[in-house]
Amino acid sequence: MYTNHSVLHRDVSYGNILLLPAPAHGVLIDFDLAISIDHSGHSARHRTGTFDLIENTNHTARHDLESFFYVLLWIAIRYSRYDG
Repeated sequence: MYTNHSVLHRDVSYGNILLLPAPAHGVLIDFDLAISIDHSGHSARHRTGTFDLIENTNHTARHDLESFFYVLLWIAIRYSRYDG
């Protein structure tokens, strides 16, 4: 979304990612907090759920990527098979 459409989602979470069957792919939904930006670095000045809460910085594509990482980590921990 960021590269092709200049959009920051700003609400990447487990509930906003749908996994669809064949051909397997994911879909990002719920664009209520999304903003359109230009690639000159302008972005929103709103508090969101990543480290910009602590740092009080602008929301950037890095924050959306960070959120994707945490969703992936949560899925890996939540749905891992442990026979111990």
